[in-house]
Amino acid sequence: MDLVAENIDGVVVLNLDSICNGGPSVSGIINHQTCKQCADISGLIHNWLVSVETKYVLFDLQDEKEICSTFLIEVMQLRKRLKIPFIFAGAMSKSKEVLEAYSYSAEGLPFFDTPEEAVRYLKRTYKDLSKAAHNNVQFGEKILSMRARQLQRMGEDDGVADSELDA
Repeated sequence: MDLVAENIDGVVVLNLDSICNGGPSVSGIINHQTCKQCADISGLIHNWLVSVETKYVLFDLQDEKEICSTFLIEVMQLRKRLKIPFIFAGAMSKSKEVLEAYSYSAEGLPFFDTPEEAVRYLKRTYKDLSKAAHNNVQFGEKILSMRARQLQRMGEDDGVADSELDA
């Protein structure tokens, strides 16, 4: 699984580039609860958010019919730690159920059908956040791959193999 940073009307939108294959199959049913790749992704997203200095996250789930529940749970856990707006566009009913189980709309955040609707909401509700500069964001590239290149340039190793980032 990976996310691609897109620019919609000056706002950073993270678009799911590919979905995971889930964890080990039990009786032919994919078990997303044991999906290690999606469990690890929240740390990588956190590091990317810190490195690009954005104060909100807008996820575009519109093109994906089924989203790994482990990914959604990990993102909601990250939301609790960061205390910044996490906004979702294009979530299907199963994804909405998972997000609601973690009190997504308890803070008054609605779901949006399209990322453009979410961008308008963000600009109207969080004016200062949506005007922030995005100098560190490389639009059109996978954020996890960008993070790996940043670490290579810095001579660091975050313990994630390149093969895991490209999966």
